[in-house]
Amino acid sequence: MIASNSPYGGSGSPHASAHASPASTPQAAPAGMMMTASDFEATLSLYRSKAKKSNDPELLLEFARFLMQVAVAQDADKAQAYRREAYKMCKKAASTGHDEAQFLLAECYETGAYSDKNKPDYGKAFSLYSIAAKHSHPEAAYRAAVYYENGRGTSKSPPRALQFYQKAAALGHPGAMYRIGMAELHGELGMVVNPRNGTKWLKMAAAAATPEHPEALYELALLHETGIDHVVFVDYEYSVKLLREAAQLGHVMSMYRLGSYYEHGNHVAKSPQTSFSYFKAAAERGHPDSMFGVASWYLTGYSEAGVPQSDDQAFEWMKRAAESGLVKAFFALGYFYEEGIGTPGDPKLALEWYQRALAKGDKRAGPKISALKQVVAGSATMATLGRRRAQPAPPETENERERIRKARTGEDACVIM
Repeated sequence: MIASNSPYGGSGSPHASAHASPASTPQAAPAGMMMTASDFEATLSLYRSKAKKSNDPELLLEFARFLMQVAVAQDADKAQAYRREAYKMCKKAASTGHDEAQFLLAECYETGAYSDKNKPDYGKAFSLYSIAAKHSHPEAAYRAAVYYENGRGTSKSPPRALQFYQKAAALGHPGAMYRIGMAELHGELGMVVNPRNGTKWLKMAAAAATPEHPEALYELALLHETGIDHVVFVDYEYSVKLLREAAQLGHVMSMYRLGSYYEHGNHVAKSPQTSFSYFKAAAERGHPDSMFGVASWYLTGYSEAGVPQSDDQAFEWMKRAAESGLVKAFFALGYFYEEGIGTPGDPKLALEWYQRALAKGDKRAGPKISALKQVVAGSATMATLGRRRAQPAPPETENERERIRKARTGEDACVIM
């Protein structure tokens, strides 16, 4: 399987092929001009009339794309009608053998968004990706390879997957180059382990990296951090450079790794502000470990570096991390509820999250659970629970915060991290 944030690797949604023709569809009105409903309907009617009379795949494809763009701003029923009309235009264009139309129709089947049944049909999607691949469509070849590798819409076949990856790579597809490189490094897809060739493929993929496929930059950075005897030399400076390039292209794991580097001073000078920025960027893209990092920075703050202290923000990000399934956030969120950090103290919720932490093997939660069970049962005082952070915190809570600060600076171990 390909580890990624989308079905096809990389950090974003599947992208349009490099084969896509220049758009000559109706564009949005220039700034200061508004298209009235009657003008829009007249334009739509004109294009519809031309498309219905034509067998020109380029015109049909342009109209299909126009309809897909229009559908985005419509209510559910109208949007579905436009999508289905776009699907029919794609189907007509694809029947002429036009590779981009075949690719777009395959996407229609893959998502199910434009078909009459409104359900994905992976078998038809695979068939069309395969056909478009034979017409030298790089993204179609790549997707056919993914289908073969994962057994989606066809029988699983590593050898066939490799063939299609090789075809896509020969057409310049960075995701395919990356997959071949990883296969040679780890002996996958029926290949023999060959670090030297694998590294060469990763270098080619890194040189061709895009926002959709930045993953080779990250993997190459990891190789230069650890090295491979007689193949890859250790170079921390170059590794960090590659991570920065990947992060600029939206690669979440690179952002997280850089956030950790700048927090602890690994291979770079310590920089709380830079650490916070990278963690925040990755957290906003849904990365749980980075959410934990953001919460930790908000909890302690670092005013000298422009990192604000905010219990409310610390709680919100820790809650998101825990609800995303990050095990180490379970105990931390329990602690927040117990101490009333950024939220009213709630022993029941604290107990619940400590129990989840213990169930995942965090033994620190055991003593907490024992004490809180007594509180919940009413046999212990609530005097030290439910504190709101708007008031001065009792010494023991400030001591915990100080331990967190020391853990961040390397002076001590942390109570919640």
